[in-house]
Amino acid sequence: MTQNTDHVEITNQCVCCDACNPVCPQWAISSGNNGKYVVDSTKCYLTPCLANYANGNFYNLPCVSVCPTDAIVKS
Repeated sequence: MTQNTDHVEITNQCVCCDACNPVCPQWAISSGNNGKYVVDSTKCYLTPCLANYANGNFYNLPCVSVCPTDAIVKS
């Protein structure tokens, strides 16, 4: 079985507003060591969001749609 590697990452544009963390259905987003939020890719690709990602509906992902700085990008 091949592991799906589709997930998102959070860039340096992150202002740590915490908008993305509570909307993630798999709790894949957390505060990293440097204060910037990070995505645990082992959890992200398992989410119900994957169908949106695979169908090209990237901007419909909960985390992406609430990010005020567009810091969440395709990985």
